[in-house]
Amino acid sequence: MIEWYEESGLDETASVVRQATAVFGETFPRSQFERNKFLDQIPVDSKGYRDPFKELDREFYQSTTDDIYDSAADKWLKEKGGITDLHDKIPLQR
Repeated sequence: MIEWYEESGLDETASVVRQATAVFGETFPRSQFERNKFLDQIPVDSKGYRDPFKELDREFYQSTTDDIYDSAADKWLKEKGGITDLHDKIPLQR
């Protein structure tokens, strides 16, 4: 995803995701089980939360507002997939 964000011009989002993955150390575990095992070892804060990404949440969501994300996705889909608009209606195959 980091590479896609960078290729799509969403450098701020790529930076936030890179910071989030750094929580896991030098190697990001691809296994969800391993990630959850790691996250379960993080101590609970004074409010009873265990969320090492709390500080990054706002930055991430601000960097991926609908307008910003849709524009980048539209551009990528057009260039890579020949789809002209993210909101194109595609007929269902029956």
